[in-house]
Amino acid sequence: MNRMPKFALIALSLAIAHTGFAANANLQNYLFLACGSASGLLAQRCGLTDNGAGDVSGDSESSLNPNQGLSVNDAALDSIRGQSTLYNSNDGASIGLLEMEIGPFGGFLNLKAGRLESDRRVDIEREREYAADSFGFDIGVDYQMQRESYIGVVLGYETYSLNFVADRSGENFNPEGNAGGIDTESISGMLFAHLEIGSGVFAIANAGYARQSMDIERMAIFQENNRQLSQLAVRTIADTDGTAQWLTLGVGYRLALGGWQISPGASWNLAQNNIDGYTETDLNASGLNMRISDSERDSSIGEVGVKVSREINTAGVVFNPQFRLSYERELGRDPDNLTAKYVLDESDNRMVLRNDNIDESQIVSAASLSLVAPNGWLSFFDAAMIWENDFYSGWRLTAGIRKKI
Repeated sequence: MNRMPKFALIALSLAIAHTGFAANANLQNYLFLACGSASGLLAQRCGLTDNGAGDVSGDSESSLNPNQGLSVNDAALDSIRGQSTLYNSNDGASIGLLEMEIGPFGGFLNLKAGRLESDRRVDIEREREYAADSFGFDIGVDYQMQRESYIGVVLGYETYSLNFVADRSGENFNPEGNAGGIDTESISGMLFAHLEIGSGVFAIANAGYARQSMDIERMAIFQENNRQLSQLAVRTIADTDGTAQWLTLGVGYRLALGGWQISPGASWNLAQNNIDGYTETDLNASGLNMRISDSERDSSIGEVGVKVSREINTAGVVFNPQFRLSYERELGRDPDNLTAKYVLDESDNRMVLRNDNIDESQIVSAASLSLVAPNGWLSFFDAAMIWENDFYSGWRLTAGIRKKI
């Protein structure tokens, strides 16, 4: 029988004693440091562990990891992507069907809803798995210069309700029903333009700014490494604010084939989202509330795609079905490196949180139907779906009405 050398056994024993087979070494290593300079309730929590060192169970390491903060930018970037695509892709041909003799101005109201899901593996990917539902509306006006050329301004309001998937159950470890969530409210303004250049070539552009307010909840479990004492539920809340700005530029070509229009095109979107740092409020005297640093995310996305549409004239109403297929690729995204520390850690220790290297591409398919009625009325419904992304999936629905003046 082969025996492990004595020095190797000693080294292995020390490693097991120190890490407890850490499920999240980043959190555990920081907790070791924090317990060396803890005060108040945090010192009491450390005192429940072996020698007061802060060694917690592997399940608790995963649960206490404050990576909820890495998702604060997701709602804004998803909203920007959907907003830019909708106003550049959906309404161009339909606005062109409206009679210019009625007047060059139009007012519109759009209602929108969506869902975004993040698929992550615990302690393999750095971010948390979640599901987020959104709802909002846009109001705006546009000015039609030519049949296929128009400019407009839109004001929007949108809410995101994001819920993190619950931690996994373990030995004497019974997590909460979810790991917290982020509720976001956003108010935005955007300018957009669709300009016919000539010979079927057109250009698109939009630029916008948004302000966000967020309520953030973190739910976790504190359990010492031996799993003998009763677990402690950790619940913290915080609120913070943020801003987003973006610019989209694109070009396309409109080709008529019989009664169909085929429009290939390409666009580039540059977005930046900034979230203020925040300090959590400890709701159940756990001593494990934290201070989270400011967050900034820069994103550059290139898109190529094609839209196919057809005008169907009936008695008094024009139907305009459209189908879109696009390939989107992240051309550049700055990593969002957060720092976190326990409020009751008296030293300058910090825990660094980094985003995943996400899938850089995805496919978006969409279908819409516009109805153009007499006297300058237009209504539409649009449905879009995200495909072929290893980390994200989702859909967006938009319904709107427009009246020419």
